[in-house]
Amino acid sequence: MNFNDPSLLFSGFLIGTIGVGLFMYGKKAGSPRCLGIGAVLCVFPSFVHSVMLMWLLAAGLVGSLVALVKWS
Repeated sequence: MNFNDPSLLFSGFLIGTIGVGLFMYGKKAGSPRCLGIGAVLCVFPSFVHSVMLMWLLAAGLVGSLVALVKWS
């Protein structure tokens, strides 16, 4: 992660915070889907070097969680 880019840092922090919330909810509710996607949202911003790619991946992960919950 490039620590000189404030938008990348802020985006990573925001996505990681959402991931922590999903992880804690998944742990409390016993939902392995929320637990797994929350863990991925916490970790992947460290490895992505583009703000747009980071937000697209986060939207895809959250969208897949919504689809999994809605259709299963």
